[in-house]
Amino acid sequence: LPMPLGQHKLLVSFAPITPGQEAKALPYSYLEAALAHTVCGLAGPPPLAKAAATRDALQAMAYLTDCLLISTHGEAVAGHADRFRLYLADGPLTAQHLLSVPGHHGVHLKPGVTVLCSACFSAIGQLKASDETVSPVTAFLSEGANSVTSTLWPVDDLATCFLMVFLLKAFARGTTLADALKLAQAQVRQLSADDAVARLLSWEKVLNEGHMVPAEVIGLIWSAVAEMALCSQPPNTVLAQDSYQRANMILTNERSPYLATIERRRESADLTKGSTHPRYGAPYPFANPYFWAGLVAHSLI
Repeated sequence: LPMPLGQHKLLVSFAPITPGQEAKALPYSYLEAALAHTVCGLAGPPPLAKAAATRDALQAMAYLTDCLLISTHGEAVAGHADRFRLYLADGPLTAQHLLSVPGHHGVHLKPGVTVLCSACFSAIGQLKASDETVSPVTAFLSEGANSVTSTLWPVDDLATCFLMVFLLKAFARGTTLADALKLAQAQVRQLSADDAVARLLSWEKVLNEGHMVPAEVIGLIWSAVAEMALCSQPPNTVLAQDSYQRANMILTNERSPYLATIERRRESADLTKGSTHPRYGAPYPFANPYFWAGLVAHSLI
């Protein structure tokens, strides 16, 4: 049976600023981790962020947690499990790294742990001579996980941030992982831009009033507000401009490594230049299955 609220411990391990991968920073993966520890009602140690999210840290902490969230870059070549890479601060982690085999100790998980992996391509594996594929999913299950979520294709980090917050809130209430995922996908699919802005502003208020979080996290919330304001019908350009200014000021003061990514996305979202991003021009910015259908759940029972 799923454990009720308060009995789950959450470990967040992510490193969007991997050496050599600075151009691929995932700002809303950081926001996802911060929200998981604050607005979702899950206990546990602080998120392992940026340089702290190493393979050694994952190895050391994985056995201590009931719920492991890994939100970072993932890359894969279909049919080649040995080419999958889950990027942490000190380098890539492969499916083989996760597995315990003769001469190598994998990542030892607490028996029955739930692993939430929102990295791109983390469901992709390689068919072996046996009756299963070798993938991060089968590696986590082999090392003791009871349930795993993973992705079938590259995912949008803002849509995934919303989805994982909705999932974790349902999961913390005692909903099974599969049902929590189904509920979260429906919520993301039906989330209007105005509702997204309202949720982000409510989370910003909660973080400012009741939690000690880095100012950088607040800056990322304002950046997300700006992106969602541009998805409103009609686009709320006044709110978007004000929110981008707030985000830029905070992220600049914090010398945030995410600032360049935020600026690049702001440019791509410029509606005066004919942005063709699938978020824009629709009443529900994440209704397209691309944004929510790629996350799948696996379980031993």
